[in-house]
Amino acid sequence: QSPNYQPQMNADERRCFTIVSISAFICVHLRFLFWFKMNLSRRCKSRLTIAPLPFPCYNRLTKALRHSSFVGWGRFFMRQVHGKHMRAKLTNAALAVLYTLAITLRNGWWWVTRPLLVGVRIVVVRGDDVLLVRHRSGRTPWSLPGGGVGKREPLAQAAWRECYEETGARVQIERLHGVFENFYLGVTNYIAVFIATANDTLEPRDRMEIAEARFFPLDALPPDIEPGSARRITEHCAGQHALHGRW
Repeated sequence: QSPNYQPQMNADERRCFTIVSISAFICVHLRFLFWFKMNLSRRCKSRLTIAPLPFPCYNRLTKALRHSSFVGWGRFFMRQVHGKHMRAKLTNAALAVLYTLAITLRNGWWWVTRPLLVGVRIVVVRGDDVLLVRHRSGRTPWSLPGGGVGKREPLAQAAWRECYEETGARVQIERLHGVFENFYLGVTNYIAVFIATANDTLEPRDRMEIAEARFFPLDALPPDIEPGSARRITEHCAGQHALHGRW
């Protein structure tokens, strides 16, 4: 091989590096802004002098981003990360940061615009188990699969699509459980809930939003499940259907 030969990153390494580098860039700059605000507040009554940054990695990171090529810095970074397990952990941590940022921006936009939304959720049962998905972050990350409805998309088809995208399971929708409303953050959100069965293996496809999909026993749900999802599962276990009310 030529002495100037440089190995190319494969698709997984490029994706991992891109996610981690964007998250690191955001976190480091937010930390810098917080440090600058605290420094300014302490010195506002005297001559303003900026002390050296308390985290030396900031200077190295910005220098690498400014004076090195994107691919070159990516090769340097990937050489420091050994093994698929470490890359997977870094990728999951970076996705959690990006997901939290995206949800914060989305909630802020909803609070300003107050939109009218239509969504779906689906209660997928397999024997005595129910299918739940775990989002990247949040106080109650476990919930029923579901999401928004597209234009000219039937509700049942939207529920099937969202379940397949988030869990990889091809389900058989049986009936409509109920229609509920949620007015969180001033948003008018109507949610249709369907009951379905599944026997497929699980393979989440929406890796940005969903970290894990798993079947739980109906009588042993995770403690950090979303309250609305827990209520829908309790209603299904009680044999109730054709319901309406608050989510």
